[in-house]
Amino acid sequence: MSAAAAGTIRDFAVALQKLKHDLMRIPAIDETVALSLITFDETARTVAALAAPSAIEVPTLSAGGGASFSAAIREYHRALEKDRARLKAGGAKVFRPCVFFLAHGAPKDRYQETFRSLLGFDSSTGQGNRAYPNVIAIGLPGATRESLSGLAYPDFGDPARRGRWFVTDPAPTALDGYRPMVRIIYQTITATHATGTRGIITFTPPTSIPGTQSGVAGT
Repeated sequence: MSAAAAGTIRDFAVALQKLKHDLMRIPAIDETVALSLITFDETARTVAALAAPSAIEVPTLSAGGGASFSAAIREYHRALEKDRARLKAGGAKVFRPCVFFLAHGAPKDRYQETFRSLLGFDSSTGQGNRAYPNVIAIGLPGATRESLSGLAYPDFGDPARRGRWFVTDPAPTALDGYRPMVRIIYQTITATHATGTRGIITFTPPTSIPGTQSGVAGT
């Protein structure tokens, strides 16, 4: 979390606790869905390791300075590769992950090369990360479409299944804190989970968040 997030960080922690409790109330989700939390400023840290909703611990959060998107991307990739190996070794089936990337302000770095080299996939050649995540990019006050749209992924294939970016509407009725965002995370998880009745999960991306402007990846 950057220093710009300090004013709403308590709201975010409360919203995360509610997300945890709402998900763990659904046994089928608590048994099959895993969550983790990475925070970042100039560096990135996994502050809640991948675990079932009932087992995850939401830590005390604090604001920092700067915003290196590349650091967050590298930490996600490192943690996910480690978790994937552990889960597969235990016999678990690992589906394509979903990343909700929340950011205040513009990045302090050019993250696109890091993103493409670690997470990108070329569907025409089959080269790159075949286990690329679905990325939903969400910008709070200070973020711009330009800084977030490059994160939304995948940016190829069926538009209905592409990642989306969301940026807080500057109007007076703009998004009030993190609660609507976290509610959308809950809805995305439950809707996607509901598609897996035959063992095949179909990612169901959100199409709107109250108080934001949005677009599909690649636009």
